Amino acid sequence: MAAIDLSIALKKALDPVFAARLIEIVQPQITAVREDALVLADGRNIPIVNGVPRFVASDHYAASFSFQWTLYRTTQHDEGHQTDFSQKDFELKFGLTQADVAGRLFLDAGCGTGRLSEILAGWGAYVVSVDLSASVDVAHAHLAGADRVAVFQADIGALPFRPESFDFVISSGVLHHTPDTRAYAAKLVPLVKPGGEFAIWVYSPLHAKRKEWIPLTSRLPHPAFQAWCSWIVDIARQNRQNPFLRAVREQFPFTVYHETAARSALTLFDGYTPTYHGVHSEEEVIGWFRDFGLIDIGTNVIPTSVRGRKPAAA
Repeated sequence: MAAIDLSIALKKALDPVFAARLIEIVQPQITAVREDALVLADGRNIPIVNGVPRFVASDHYAASFSFQWTLYRTTQHDEGHQTDFSQKDFELKFGLTQADVAGRLFLDAGCGTGRLSEILAGWGAYVVSVDLSASVDVAHAHLAGADRVAVFQADIGALPFRPESFDFVISSGVLHHTPDTRAYAAKLVPLVKPGGEFAIWVYSPLHAKRKEWIPLTSRLPHPAFQAWCSWIVDIARQNRQNPFLRAVREQFPFTVYHETAARSALTLFDGYTPTYHGVHSEEEVIGWFRDFGLIDIGTNVIPTSVRGRKPAAA
């Protein structure tokens, strides 16, 4: 078989070790690469658009994320904002250090704009970044210079990777936006190598109040609701002690304390527009991890951020 050059498909230079590992883990096996498609062993041609292999035909239930991450493409990235917000967020949710991740193969399940993949790559990890939404185009652009990162558009409930492929599988703020948080988490665990780790953050009961609004707000036109989010955030940031606005925020919770108005408006839009909005206690998530057969289960600083290890092979 002729050598397979994935850099042709992904339209970027790839670390040779990483490229070889990618070819090993994709399932069904990649048999050939064209500029516009991956050819798989089962005969399928997986289209490639803008350097991203597309294992799904659309963003399905993730349209709100396609909208928001195209609009707020740089808002959460530390680079260019003189901030370490995303790095601190990663550390508080996953408890990982640079020493933990360097040289390891990660799956970033629900990568959004690629902000966590960017941190991992900067710390020397190899990263496969996947998302159902059109945010993959933003992520691919952000990570164009990262030769240890590859971005795929795919459903995290049916990923095209061999079992036991990854040293770490992480998912931050994503699984609660799937049709069934526990079931989709369970689908990721088989991708972890024996001795590898699985770590997730999902919404805690602190986010329960806004779930009441989802049947309404998730149906609003995205541009109109986003414009309202920006408007109300600006007003609330300028009048933080206004009793009427404080009462509004008690019934319709949103924060105004981010360092920029754009981050607050993004958080508001993000919290009220997804089709699904699961809320889970830490005890519940720890119970899932036990049911999944994971060991060394622990929690991190931010509520409902849970991490566990798959037992090593006998």
